[in-house]
Amino acid sequence: MHKLRNLDLNLLVIFQVIYEEESLGKAGKRVGLSQSAISHSLSRLRDYFSDPLFIRSHSGMSPTSYSKQLYNHVLEALNLLEENLCQKKDNFIPCQSRRQFSLAMGEYGEFLLLPGLIELLQQKAPGVSLNLSPGYGIDATHAMKKGDMDLAFDWLPFDGGRQFQTRPLIQETIVAIARSGHPQLNNSLTPELFAGIPHVIYRPRFTNGNPMDNALKTLGMVRKIATVVNQLTMIPGIIARTDYLGIMPFNFARQLQKHYPIKILTLPFEPFRGSIYMIWHNSMEKNPGHCWFRNLLIKVAEDFSSQK
Repeated sequence: MHKLRNLDLNLLVIFQVIYEEESLGKAGKRVGLSQSAISHSLSRLRDYFSDPLFIRSHSGMSPTSYSKQLYNHVLEALNLLEENLCQKKDNFIPCQSRRQFSLAMGEYGEFLLLPGLIELLQQKAPGVSLNLSPGYGIDATHAMKKGDMDLAFDWLPFDGGRQFQTRPLIQETIVAIARSGHPQLNNSLTPELFAGIPHVIYRPRFTNGNPMDNALKTLGMVRKIATVVNQLTMIPGIIARTDYLGIMPFNFARQLQKHYPIKILTLPFEPFRGSIYMIWHNSMEKNPGHCWFRNLLIKVAEDFSSQK
């Protein structure tokens, strides 16, 4: 305790933001301080811990091995202080709350889970509101670090290191869809037909290639691309009026099949499986309202998965 008296606890917040932003300038903007003030704070931290903590590199301010060990302890301590000193006075009561949750669900989450989520909110917390942003987990990391976004969804593998928590919500299998009465397809899809029939493909963001096509290359397969769209919901309308093929998650196809004359086909090779992940920043791990909201999303996903 005597040694702790010599430490300004505000410096721990500075340590956290430098670690997460990997830049003195970005850290300063995040907490509203000049870069020189951040540099001065870092100097005091270095003196206190007798360690450089961060080393300049081509990628920014890289943490030392000691800094990596320290980060989780600092974050845990700050979260504990916030939970007990800041949250206790205003404990989260769903039916009385007027809190707004910001999240990036992506088209998948908005289409499949948002209706059930809003229905539950209306029943359990009618004063709680939602603010939906475009994008996916990878796109929303900076906003979650700053505290401007509560949650994000993603279906690509997500590695946020120690700064983020992830939880799989829904298990998915990728399937093909074609219009009912397709002249070349009955109820099965051969590798030759898969490669020979033109495809409508989904590209939701700028990446180094489509994940499906990258995976197909490892199998020695290449698709014929007829049309590229940036919304999954566009695909069945095109498929229903053409002889093209589409690829999408099974749960998405199952819902859209109720509205379009399409049929679902198993891919002619080992099916691609994966999860839809819920992602949040460590700083919100023990926040009472955030915990409640995550559990609500888990229930919505479980209810959806149990539907036939």
